[in-house]
Amino acid sequence: MQIRAYLYLMAAAILVPVILFAGFSLRLIEGRESELARTQVAKAAQRAALLVDADLAATQAALRALAGSPSLARGELDAFYREAQAAVGGPDAWAILIDENGRLLFDTTASKGSPATDEAPPVYLSALLGAQRPFVTDLIPSQVSGRLMTGVGMPLRAGGRQYLLGVGHGADHFRQLLLGAGLPQDWQLDIYDRKGKLVASNLGPAALVGQDAPPELSTAETADGILALPLRSGVAGTVAFSRVPGPGWKLAAGAPAAALVP
Repeated sequence: MQIRAYLYLMAAAILVPVILFAGFSLRLIEGRESELARTQVAKAAQRAALLVDADLAATQAALRALAGSPSLARGELDAFYREAQAAVGGPDAWAILIDENGRLLFDTTASKGSPATDEAPPVYLSALLGAQRPFVTDLIPSQVSGRLMTGVGMPLRAGGRQYLLGVGHGADHFRQLLLGAGLPQDWQLDIYDRKGKLVASNLGPAALVGQDAPPELSTAETADGILALPLRSGVAGTVAFSRVPGPGWKLAAGAPAAALVP
Protein backbone atom coordinates (compact mmCIF):
# COMPACT_ATOMS: atom_id res chain seq x y z
CA MET A 1 0.00 0.00 0.00
CA GLN A 2 2.80 2.36 0.84
CA ILE A 3 4.42 1.73 -2.53
CA ARG A 4 1.11 2.29 -4.36
CA ALA A 5 0.46 5.51 -2.47
CA TYR A 6 3.97 6.62 -3.22
CA LEU A 7 3.43 5.94 -6.93
CA TYR A 8 0.16 7.92 -6.87
CA LEU A 9 1.93 10.84 -5.27
CA MET A 10 4.70 10.68 -7.83
CA ALA A 11 2.18 10.60 -10.68
CA ALA A 12 0.30 13.55 -9.20
CA ALA A 13 3.53 15.46 -8.74
CA ILE A 14 4.29 14.94 -12.42
CA LEU A 15 0.81 15.36 -13.92
CA VAL A 16 -0.51 18.35 -11.96
CA PRO A 17 2.17 20.77 -13.23
CA VAL A 18 1.72 19.37 -16.74
CA ILE A 19 -2.05 19.93 -16.60
CA LEU A 20 -1.62 23.43 -15.18
CA PHE A 21 0.96 24.28 -17.80
CA ALA A 22 -1.28 22.92 -20.56
CA GLY A 23 -4.17 25.07 -19.34
CA PHE A 24 -1.95 28.12 -19.17
CA SER A 25 -0.61 27.42 -22.66
CA LEU A 26 -4.13 26.99 -24.03
CA ARG A 27 -5.23 30.32 -22.57
CA LEU A 28 -2.09 31.93 -23.95
CA ILE A 29 -2.78 30.51 -27.42
CA GLU A 30 -6.42 31.63 -27.27
CA GLY A 31 -5.31 35.11 -26.23
CA ARG A 32 -2.86 35.29 -29.09
CA GLU A 33 -5.47 34.06 -31.57
CA SER A 34 -7.94 36.65 -30.28
CA GLU A 35 -5.32 39.37 -30.64
CA LEU A 36 -4.52 38.17 -34.16
CA ALA A 37 -8.22 38.35 -35.02
CA ARG A 38 -8.44 41.92 -33.69
CA THR A 39 -5.33 42.81 -35.67
CA GLN A 40 -6.98 41.38 -38.79
CA VAL A 41 -9.98 43.70 -38.34
CA ALA A 42 -7.69 46.68 -37.69
CA LYS A 43 -5.69 45.99 -40.85
CA ALA A 44 -8.92 45.67 -42.83
CA ALA A 45 -9.95 49.15 -41.65
CA GLN A 46 -6.56 50.59 -42.56
CA ARG A 47 -6.59 49.01 -46.03
CA ALA A 48 -10.12 50.24 -46.74
CA ALA A 49 -9.21 53.74 -45.53
CA LEU A 50 -6.28 53.83 -47.95
CA LEU A 51 -8.55 52.54 -50.73
CA VAL A 52 -10.95 55.46 -50.18
CA ASP A 53 -8.05 57.92 -49.96
CA ALA A 54 -6.57 56.64 -53.24
CA ASP A 55 -9.93 57.06 -54.97
CA LEU A 56 -10.22 60.66 -53.78
CA ALA A 57 -6.61 61.37 -54.79
CA ALA A 58 -7.32 60.03 -58.29
CA THR A 59 -10.33 62.35 -58.52
CA GLN A 60 -8.18 65.33 -57.52
CA ALA A 61 -5.64 64.37 -60.20
CA ALA A 62 -8.42 64.32 -62.80
CA LEU A 63 -9.53 67.80 -61.70
CA ARG A 64 -5.99 69.15 -62.02
CA ALA A 65 -5.81 67.79 -65.56
CA LEU A 66 -9.17 69.33 -66.47
CA ALA A 67 -8.17 72.68 -64.96
CA GLY A 68 -5.55 73.11 -67.68
CA SER A 69 -8.02 72.58 -70.51
CA PRO A 70 -7.67 75.07 -73.40
CA SER A 71 -11.42 74.71 -73.98
CA LEU A 72 -12.17 76.15 -70.54
CA ALA A 73 -9.63 78.95 -71.03
CA ARG A 74 -11.41 79.91 -74.26
CA GLY A 75 -14.82 79.71 -72.61
CA GLU A 76 -15.93 76.86 -74.88
CA LEU A 77 -18.15 75.18 -72.31
CA ASP A 78 -19.72 72.64 -74.68
CA ALA A 79 -16.29 71.23 -75.48
CA PHE A 80 -15.24 71.36 -71.84
CA TYR A 81 -18.45 69.55 -70.85
CA ARG A 82 -17.47 66.63 -73.07
CA GLU A 83 -13.96 66.59 -71.62
CA ALA A 84 -15.28 66.58 -68.06
CA GLN A 85 -17.79 63.86 -68.86
CA ALA A 86 -15.02 61.65 -70.26
CA ALA A 87 -12.62 62.35 -67.38
CA VAL A 88 -15.00 61.48 -64.55
CA GLY A 89 -15.47 57.75 -64.34
CA GLY A 90 -16.81 55.25 -61.86
CA PRO A 91 -20.31 54.64 -60.56
CA ASP A 92 -22.43 57.47 -59.16
CA ALA A 93 -19.91 60.20 -60.00
CA TRP A 94 -20.37 63.37 -62.02
CA ALA A 95 -18.57 66.61 -62.88
CA ILE A 96 -19.88 70.10 -62.12
CA LEU A 97 -18.75 73.58 -63.06
CA ILE A 98 -19.86 76.67 -61.11
CA ASP A 99 -18.96 80.28 -61.85
CA GLU A 100 -17.92 82.98 -59.38
CA ASN A 101 -21.55 84.02 -58.87
CA GLY A 102 -22.60 80.54 -57.82
CA ARG A 103 -24.30 79.82 -61.15
CA LEU A 104 -24.22 76.13 -62.04
CA LEU A 105 -22.88 76.08 -65.60
CA PHE A 106 -23.21 72.34 -66.04
CA ASP A 107 -23.66 69.05 -64.26
CA THR A 108 -22.77 65.95 -66.27
CA THR A 109 -25.64 63.98 -64.75
CA ALA A 110 -27.96 66.26 -66.75
CA SER A 111 -28.51 65.79 -70.44
CA LYS A 112 -26.04 67.57 -72.70
CA GLY A 113 -27.13 71.04 -73.53
CA SER A 114 -29.32 71.48 -70.45
CA PRO A 115 -29.43 75.15 -69.51
CA ALA A 116 -27.38 76.43 -66.61
CA THR A 117 -29.36 77.08 -63.46
CA ASP A 118 -29.80 80.50 -61.88
CA GLU A 119 -30.89 79.23 -58.48
CA ALA A 120 -29.48 80.90 -55.39
CA PRO A 121 -26.01 79.50 -54.62
CA PRO A 122 -25.70 77.24 -51.58
CA VAL A 123 -24.49 78.91 -48.40
CA TYR A 124 -21.25 76.95 -48.38
CA LEU A 125 -20.21 78.07 -51.88
CA SER A 126 -18.26 81.19 -50.89
CA ALA A 127 -16.03 79.14 -48.59
CA LEU A 128 -15.37 76.63 -51.37
CA LEU A 129 -14.52 79.34 -53.89
CA GLY A 130 -12.12 80.84 -51.39
CA ALA A 131 -10.17 77.62 -50.95
CA GLN A 132 -6.61 77.77 -52.20
CA ARG A 133 -6.25 74.11 -53.14
CA PRO A 134 -8.33 71.01 -53.92
CA PHE A 135 -10.64 69.96 -51.11
CA VAL A 136 -13.06 67.22 -50.10
CA THR A 137 -16.40 68.16 -48.58
CA ASP A 138 -18.41 66.41 -45.92
CA LEU A 139 -21.96 65.38 -46.81
CA ILE A 140 -23.80 68.21 -48.56
CA PRO A 141 -27.08 68.36 -50.52
CA SER A 142 -26.76 68.28 -54.29
CA GLN A 143 -27.57 71.62 -55.92
CA VAL A 144 -29.47 69.75 -58.64
CA SER A 145 -31.19 66.75 -57.02
CA GLY A 146 -31.06 67.70 -53.35
CA ARG A 147 -29.81 64.25 -52.35
CA LEU A 148 -26.86 63.90 -50.02
CA MET A 149 -23.47 63.68 -51.69
CA THR A 150 -19.82 64.45 -51.11
CA GLY A 151 -17.70 66.52 -53.42
CA VAL A 152 -14.11 66.90 -54.49
CA GLY A 153 -13.55 70.44 -55.70
CA MET A 154 -10.91 72.80 -56.95
CA PRO A 155 -11.22 76.58 -57.37
CA LEU A 156 -9.41 77.89 -60.44
CA ARG A 157 -9.05 80.81 -62.82
CA ALA A 158 -9.28 80.33 -66.57
CA GLY A 159 -9.77 82.88 -69.32
CA GLY A 160 -9.92 85.68 -66.77
CA ARG A 161 -12.82 84.12 -64.86
CA GLN A 162 -13.05 82.25 -61.58
CA TYR A 163 -14.68 78.84 -61.44
CA LEU A 164 -15.31 76.02 -59.06
CA LEU A 165 -14.67 72.72 -60.80
CA GLY A 166 -15.77 69.66 -58.92
CA VAL A 167 -16.75 66.02 -58.91
CA GLY A 168 -19.78 64.85 -56.99
CA HIS A 169 -19.96 61.39 -55.46
CA GLY A 170 -23.19 59.72 -54.46
CA ALA A 171 -23.26 57.02 -51.79
CA ASP A 172 -23.20 54.24 -54.37
CA HIS A 173 -19.78 55.40 -55.60
CA PHE A 174 -18.17 54.51 -52.28
CA ARG A 175 -20.47 51.54 -51.69
CA GLN A 176 -19.12 49.88 -54.84
CA LEU A 177 -15.59 50.73 -53.73
CA LEU A 178 -16.15 49.07 -50.34
CA LEU A 179 -17.78 46.01 -51.91
CA GLY A 180 -14.56 45.52 -53.87
CA ALA A 181 -12.41 45.50 -50.73
CA GLY A 182 -12.40 41.68 -50.65
CA LEU A 183 -13.74 41.20 -47.12
CA PRO A 184 -16.23 38.54 -45.92
CA GLN A 185 -19.82 39.35 -46.85
CA ASP A 186 -20.94 39.72 -43.23
CA TRP A 187 -18.24 42.27 -42.41
CA GLN A 188 -19.48 45.85 -42.21
CA LEU A 189 -17.54 48.74 -43.76
CA ASP A 190 -18.72 52.29 -43.06
CA ILE A 191 -17.33 55.68 -44.10
CA TYR A 192 -18.06 58.65 -41.83
CA ASP A 193 -17.29 62.28 -42.64
CA ARG A 194 -15.62 64.77 -40.30
CA LYS A 195 -18.97 65.53 -38.66
CA GLY A 196 -19.62 61.87 -37.93
CA LYS A 197 -22.26 61.43 -40.65
CA LEU A 198 -22.47 58.19 -42.60
CA VAL A 199 -21.20 58.74 -46.16
CA ALA A 200 -21.58 55.17 -47.40
CA SER A 201 -21.69 51.55 -46.25
CA ASN A 202 -21.26 48.20 -47.92
CA LEU A 203 -24.28 46.93 -45.93
CA GLY A 204 -27.70 48.48 -45.51
CA PRO A 205 -29.98 50.69 -47.63
CA ALA A 206 -29.10 54.08 -49.07
CA ALA A 207 -31.51 55.64 -46.57
CA LEU A 208 -28.83 55.18 -43.91
CA VAL A 209 -26.68 57.90 -45.51
CA GLY A 210 -26.47 60.91 -43.21
CA GLN A 211 -27.07 58.99 -40.00
CA ASP A 212 -24.82 59.65 -37.02
CA ALA A 213 -21.94 57.38 -36.10
CA PRO A 214 -22.21 55.49 -32.80
CA PRO A 215 -21.18 57.85 -29.97
CA GLU A 216 -18.21 55.67 -29.03
CA LEU A 217 -16.92 55.99 -32.57
CA SER A 218 -17.64 59.67 -33.16
CA THR A 219 -15.97 60.72 -29.90
CA ALA A 220 -12.85 58.60 -30.40
CA GLU A 221 -9.91 61.01 -30.52
CA THR A 222 -7.25 58.64 -31.82
CA ALA A 223 -6.63 58.09 -35.53
CA ASP A 224 -6.97 54.33 -35.14
CA GLY A 225 -8.58 52.08 -32.58
CA ILE A 226 -10.71 49.04 -31.82
CA LEU A 227 -14.10 49.02 -30.09
CA ALA A 228 -16.61 46.38 -29.02
CA LEU A 229 -19.81 47.58 -30.71
CA PRO A 230 -22.94 45.93 -32.11
CA LEU A 231 -23.09 45.81 -35.88
CA ARG A 232 -26.03 47.20 -37.84
CA SER A 233 -27.51 43.69 -37.99
CA GLY A 234 -27.73 43.71 -34.19
CA VAL A 235 -25.07 41.07 -33.55
CA ALA A 236 -22.12 41.74 -31.26
CA GLY A 237 -19.11 42.95 -33.17
CA THR A 238 -15.51 44.04 -33.08
CA VAL A 239 -15.16 47.39 -34.84
CA ALA A 240 -11.81 48.84 -35.88
CA PHE A 241 -11.56 52.38 -37.18
CA SER A 242 -8.90 54.20 -39.15
CA ARG A 243 -8.53 57.76 -40.38
CA VAL A 244 -8.78 58.39 -44.13
CA PRO A 245 -5.60 60.48 -44.55
CA GLY A 246 -6.68 63.10 -47.10
CA PRO A 247 -10.11 64.33 -45.98
CA GLY A 248 -9.85 63.25 -42.36
CA TRP A 249 -12.88 60.99 -42.66
CA LYS A 250 -13.17 57.84 -40.58
CA LEU A 251 -13.39 54.29 -41.92
CA ALA A 252 -14.93 51.70 -39.60
CA ALA A 253 -14.59 47.97 -40.26
CA GLY A 254 -16.80 45.69 -38.19
CA ALA A 255 -16.65 41.91 -37.93
CA PRO A 256 -19.16 39.72 -36.07
CA ALA A 257 -17.63 38.79 -32.73
CA ALA A 258 -18.62 35.15 -33.29
CA ALA A 259 -16.51 35.04 -36.45
CA LEU A 260 -13.43 36.03 -34.46
CA VAL A 261 -13.77 33.44 -31.68
CA PRO A 262 -10.67 31.22 -31.76
